[in-house]
Amino acid sequence: MRWPIILIERIGRGRLAALVLIVLAAVSWQLARQSPPATAPPPVTGGERLPDFYVKGLQLTTTDAEGRPTRQLSAGELRYFRQDGSTELSDAHLRLPNDQGAPWEIRAAAGEVLEDGGLVLLHGPVSIHREATDDTRPLHLETRDLRLHPDEGYAETGERVTVVSGPDRIEAVGLQAWLHPPVRIKFLAKVKARYVPR
Repeated sequence: MRWPIILIERIGRGRLAALVLIVLAAVSWQLARQSPPATAPPPVTGGERLPDFYVKGLQLTTTDAEGRPTRQLSAGELRYFRQDGSTELSDAHLRLPNDQGAPWEIRAAAGEVLEDGGLVLLHGPVSIHREATDDTRPLHLETRDLRLHPDEGYAETGERVTVVSGPDRIEAVGLQAWLHPPVRIKFLAKVKARYVPR
């Protein structure tokens, strides 16, 4: 087969390369006209986290080995993120039983559950309430941004705190509270108290 060699010799090597490029360009242009236009990928929004699943109207009760409730959690909505194992709550209400009185009722507009439930971060305004019984007085506490360890019944914050028990009132900045018996509350700074004699 001598004709390709003769053709290359007649055209010349430089002109052959130019001809090949022109043919490739023409073929590419024809293929581009025939194929449908490529659609642009959807824009990626930065910083947006999407939950792996969510639950509305959550009602959850945890029990001990004997079947006694150790805590109850309700939330308007729960959102779980598998990537970091965190759980976000809205309209959170946590009830901790109290062997020596009424249960503790803890409420917050938003929160996070971390460490497999061992740590609960409550964001924004937080209220803690205990009803009166024959042996205990009522207690109502208002603060913000509370760290709660439900299993230990331990809570802490560095924010302003107001505690009202009947006619008595305490204001402070920062608090440590042990909610399991024996109940103790430690105020950290700028404590002002008003006690009404009985």
